[in-house]
Amino acid sequence: LVAAQLLEGHGQATVRIANTRLGELGTAAGQLVAYPYGCVEQTTSRLLALLVLREQPGFLRGAVTNQPQLEAMIRSGLTHLLSMQNREGGLGYWPGSHAPTLWGSAYGSLALTLARREGLTIDEPAYERLLGFLFGQLPGTSQVTEPHAVEERCLALYALAYADRPQASYHDVLLARMPDLSTQARAWLALAVATSADPSNLAVEILTTKVPLQADSESWFGNEASDTAIRLLAWLRVRPDDPAVEVLVAELLRARQNAHWMSTQGNAWALLALS
Repeated sequence: LVAAQLLEGHGQATVRIANTRLGELGTAAGQLVAYPYGCVEQTTSRLLALLVLREQPGFLRGAVTNQPQLEAMIRSGLTHLLSMQNREGGLGYWPGSHAPTLWGSAYGSLALTLARREGLTIDEPAYERLLGFLFGQLPGTSQVTEPHAVEERCLALYALAYADRPQASYHDVLLARMPDLSTQARAWLALAVATSADPSNLAVEILTTKVPLQADSESWFGNEASDTAIRLLAWLRVRPDDPAVEVLVAELLRARQNAHWMSTQGNAWALLALS
């Protein structure tokens, strides 16, 4: 990538060259690290950024200055995330919250699974309880009527598949409810299907379905940028050489404002997808 920036008042250009699109993500990563709140959403988003850039801390643009600091921030984030776990095994929105949220629990589990895959030590009993909570929320999926509740179950299925606990029978339940699924929910379901086995035609069929969206099936979580990023993640998992990948990359990069995606989830999902 070559980016030229005009030097103010000099009429000269400086050219920066990088061999990865990660070079475009420093501002977004810095935003995630600097977020001031400790809710489950921001804690997870910050952790995802730190884990993705663990081997490339230079992209954090000064938010992290050395590897020991980065590792300490990751350990602290993992501890803080599990401090939101309650007796049911799920994660509340804040430490001390009594009621777990399915969406926050599924999102948080993605960071824990990624940390585990990176070889980091996590609290295994707490992790198992969290996955058990996600599984325990799936019965009755066919009767769920609220759009946000349908959507968060698609994320839960992806989180379980990413943790090597695929639930294929529930994939079928949600496939039968395609009109009820937002674009983002369809991408999460495609990721769940593709992560459960070798990339399949079924995942592609979900991503390319012509089944129209219901009027009230807009995404309840994230924003337009995160929607694009999650679809990009799904295509990369299923068919990384498909022309849709470059289309979505271009769409995602165009969606930036001031070099980032203007929200916690927009930045986090974009960082995951583009990395």
